Amino acid sequence: MESDHLRVDVQEGIATVTLNRPEKRNAITIGMWGSFAGIMERLAADPEVRAIVYRGAGEKGFSAGGDISEFTELMKSPEHAKVEFPIIQSALESLERCPKAVLFMIHGYAYGGAMILATAGHIRIAAEGAKFGIPSARVGISVSYHDTVRTVRLIGPAKAKELFFTAGVIDAEEAKQCGLVNRVVPLADLEKTTYDMARTIARMAPLSIAGANETVNTCAADPGLTTVKEGDALTVKTFMSEDFQEGVNAFLEKREPKFVGR
Repeated sequence: MESDHLRVDVQEGIATVTLNRPEKRNAITIGMWGSFAGIMERLAADPEVRAIVYRGAGEKGFSAGGDISEFTELMKSPEHAKVEFPIIQSALESLERCPKAVLFMIHGYAYGGAMILATAGHIRIAAEGAKFGIPSARVGISVSYHDTVRTVRLIGPAKAKELFFTAGVIDAEEAKQCGLVNRVVPLADLEKTTYDMARTIARMAPLSIAGANETVNTCAADPGLTTVKEGDALTVKTFMSEDFQEGVNAFLEKREPKFVGR
């Protein structure tokens, strides 16, 4: 599950996916985009993994975004540009739909594609002073619909337009205020805060986490629930699970539950 540019490690139920190009500010190549879906598929299927943390290697930052040195290929023809779209969308959807919690630990900066990648995660924790931005207008491109929608859901259309129109950069505190990140902590506390949350989630019932992610995603995409045919199906499934019985018994017996994901 490892490559030169993406490193995956699993310890005590927590998987860590590290963007590992510190000499290139962890810029994301098309090869890396193409690897995310497979990594997520394997982690989602691994019963030992209960939560997933994304981070960037090195001290400078999470990631500077897409590898601009590859952009010359996109300029050759529309066909070259179109090839990338499904690869990136597959990567983003694999994070967004993952039945296990996906946390982003962000320090330094998350620009362009890196910020878009982070919006596909479920929870974002940033270090004080971290910077966020989408510099598309500065390089003359327009972000696709699918790449934009997650940003709009998190921060709203007005703030999204401000970022896109100005190629502006916001700091971690402003990112928290507008809903882009969940928490802002001192850099020295970033790793502990992120992994403490991951461990807390890892102790919860896996079916509950998966169900919550699916229902929240559906509610965000379709507030009127017009596409929902059986609104109680997920709840009924958890009521019938071994984990529900374990949770109730543990509560009555005043002990910590031991969930198995069934």
